[in-house]
This record gives sequence, structure tokens and C-alpha cells, in this order.
Amino acid sequence: MAITAILTGITVITMTCCMWGETMNLDSLEQEVFNSVNQYRLSRNLGGLQWSDLIAAQCRGHSSDMAANFQTISHAGFEQRMERLKNEINISSASENVAYNLGVNDPCSAAVTGWINSPGHRANMEGDYLFTGIGIAQDSGGGLYFTQIFIFPAKEVSFLKHDSLSRLIFTRIKKMRLSENLTAIKYDRILEDLCIRGCEMLMELQQINRNAYEDIIDEVADIYGFSGIAFNYLKFNAVENPDSVVISTWLNNDENNRNVKGDFNLTGIAALHDNVGNYVVLEIFLRRDTLLSP
Repeated sequence: MAITAILTGITVITMTCCMWGETMNLDSLEQEVFNSVNQYRLSRNLGGLQWSDLIAAQCRGHSSDMAANFQTISHAGFEQRMERLKNEINISSASENVAYNLGVNDPCSAAVTGWINSPGHRANMEGDYLFTGIGIAQDSGGGLYFTQIFIFPAKEVSFLKHDSLSRLIFTRIKKMRLSENLTAIKYDRILEDLCIRGCEMLMELQQINRNAYEDIIDEVADIYGFSGIAFNYLKFNAVENPDSVVISTWLNNDENNRNVKGDFNLTGIAALHDNVGNYVVLEIFLRRDTLLSP
């Protein structure tokens, strides 16, 4: 026997006589919902949505909050989720679907079918959006909580400076160099400004363009006398701990690792992201001939 109730919110609750309490692979369920929603959109001649880890992180947080309250389904905190996302994404419009089910044989299908059968949910699924993320959490009784956020970004691409990420990267590199008795390295604002301009150029490119580096080298040469210069560059989709992604990627790449641990005494870093949460990080390492105290 199955009991299905569609509540305002718009929430789907489904219960059947199945095995309860089974621990599910939540990552695979999230991808299954993502694929199902996109298949539905394509069946309606609508464009597929692009996945965003940044959005998914907010969805997972909300689903976890609902699971912690045990069978409590709501959109509580939606404005706060949007405010956090606005720090990383230039949002034009957004909406959210939530659902709960317990003990069904195909929980993803149950959630998506419930959304399709609910006018409010369906309007969100068919909305003029480009990006989405999905988060699923499970409570101690085996109930599953679904959150999906839909976002349409502002048409203008804006490059937002991420000072905190730049400082985190510098602090971790500085500590690592000190722990390995390498040359002390200082932070330089002029190099940072050059990195910002370099990031803006590199953000637009599908592949790294060496001309961007050559332009930066020419500008550095007009300012400083130096005997060595190197660049570390990384472009990636938004993640929860971008500083860890940057450091681990650089340390696991031979050339980047040599730069991080090289004989340099000056550095500058720029970390930018665009309005859909794509990051680009550029660091200049410089061996300046004469390094005076600031």
C-alpha cells in the first residue's frame, strides 16, 4: 500500500511497505535526479541545465538541516542560501524545489514524478534557468530529503576578486616554505595587480595563452630587476575549499611544485571568479635582485 501526499511548499511525501533504514549512495542519487530533470526538460524542448558544485553545496546543507529536524520539509533559509550564493554567482533569478520520501523502491523517480505532478515544482523545473545543483540527505530512519536549486545568472559576466582565497593560498605556501627551510617569500601588491590583469585575460581563453605571460613579464621588467620569474595557473569549477584544491593541485604537478618551492623571494596572487562560480588563480613567483624591507 502506498500513501502519497503533495503539500504546499512544494513537498512530496511518499511511503510504501519496503525495507526502511537502508543507507543510500547519495552522490549517485543526486546525479540520478539531475539526469532525470534534464531528461524531462529535453522532452519539453527545453535546454538542459548545467551542474554547479557551488549550488549543490547549498542544497546539501539545506537537505541536511531538514534531515536533522526529522521529517520537517520547508524552504526555511532560502534567502540566506541565495545571499551566500550571491557572493560567488551574479544571480538574476532563482527558485528551489524540496521533497521527502521514505521506503520507496526508486526514491529519485518518486521525487521527480512528484515535482512533475505539482504545478509549482513543474514551473521551476521548466523555468528559464541555466544552472542547478542538487543535495540529498538521509535521516536516521532512512528517510531521504531532496533539495534542488535553479539559477539563471545575470547576462553580464563580472570578474569578482576573491581576496580571502588569495591570502589563504599565500599563507599556506609561506608556512610550507618555512617548514622546509626554504627562502622566505614576501607578498607584493604590484605583482598582485599584474596577476589580476593576467587572470582577466586567461579567464576569457579556452587554453592558456603564452602571450599573456609574456606581457606580464615585460611589465615586471619595467618595474623590478629580477633574475627569475615563474607562474602557477589554475582554472576550476567552484568547490567548498578552493584553497585546498589549488595547493594540492600545484604540489602534485612537477612544474608547479618546483615554482612553489623554488628560489624566489617575492610573490603576488590573484584569485577571481565569474558569475557562474568558475575560478581562475594566477600566482607570480619572482626572484628579485634586491629585496628591501617594506
